Amino acid sequence: MISVLKATTAFIFASIIVYLIYQYKTFHFLETDRYSSSFSHFISLKGADEFVISELKSAEKFDEHWDKKIPNIGVVVAKVDAEISMVASFKYYVKLGELKYTIENDTLVFNVPNLYLSKPVAYDSSTIQIKC
Repeated sequence: MISVLKATTAFIFASIIVYLIYQYKTFHFLETDRYSSSFSHFISLKGADEFVISELKSAEKFDEHWDKKIPNIGVVVAKVDAEISMVASFKYYVKLGELKYTIENDTLVFNVPNLYLSKPVAYDSSTIQIKC
């Protein structure tokens, strides 16, 4: 009786495997799903009438120094001396829409537009130095 049950179970299992192989042309006992994705989030695109005139790179230094004292006693309980330095890149531009010109007696005259600082200022993170 047990051998007939085993044989029937094996026959059913083999039939299912043969059906799956025939139906899907492949059969795996373990299945692996791999997901790969890349995300890009488009926010907006605007035309610009800006022309960069110059770029200034400078070493910027920020420092903070303070003491915490107990009032009336003058005992220092906390002291902070911190300094951060990095290279900053300032870009100055003019708006081309503000550029005006006139012709006076065979002479082309340009009215110089205002100079603007591009914000935010770019900081080079590879040049950060911290002293505490």
